[in-house]
Amino acid sequence: GSAWASEVVRRELELTRQAGKPVIASMSSVAASGGYWIAAGADEIWAAPSTLTGSIGIFAMFPEFSEPLRRLGIGVDGVATAPLAGALDPRRPLSPAAADAMQLGIEHGYRRFLDVVGKARDMSAAEVDAVARGRVWTGKAAHELGLVDQLGGLEAAIAAAAKRAGISDYEVVWPTAGESLQQRLLRKLTGFAEEFGIDAGPAAKPSALVRLLAEVEAPAAALLRWNDPQHLYMHCLCEAP
Repeated sequence: GSAWASEVVRRELELTRQAGKPVIASMSSVAASGGYWIAAGADEIWAAPSTLTGSIGIFAMFPEFSEPLRRLGIGVDGVATAPLAGALDPRRPLSPAAADAMQLGIEHGYRRFLDVVGKARDMSAAEVDAVARGRVWTGKAAHELGLVDQLGGLEAAIAAAAKRAGISDYEVVWPTAGESLQQRLLRKLTGFAEEFGIDAGPAAKPSALVRLLAEVEAPAAALLRWNDPQHLYMHCLCEAP
């Protein structure tokens, strides 16, 4: 969950509410960290008893490759005009000054998270912090802690939205999700590999290029998700069955 992207979505929900339209958040199996930040922009939050939610916390990530480069005998040098010039060069270890600056950003982001949740749930920052710090809750526990308004599934949440809108006769229409840039890129790469690979039938072995792409597809898809402009993230370290 990108902190920046989560706030963009939450802000749009807030503007929707200001325009007089009710907004109901329905949590499925997992809606934590960035998912909970977004849900804070709703009039009501619904969750299933087994939903994994909460994980109110934030961290920063900066990959650096100084050790692999050192093992290859590659060094980096240069001249800077300021203490933090070139501090985010992945070829060099993160300097203590840059790490301190990043930590300040993390602490600011966390305080912002507490503020967003506090205003949405009518809680003080201290009350939110008591159930935050990255802790993960089930929907039932989150309801007891005041992080969730109601327990129920999507149909109940839709009914709640209709009630708030004063609508008794309505039809539910499910939009079809479009193909993302990431999906298009991976599809084109896979198609390219199949076009130039060896494929003489079901029993034929895939080409080396096809096998290579299959190995890097999942890691590449994961890396494309870490794209926050400020490198600040909210991530639930949990898995739903």
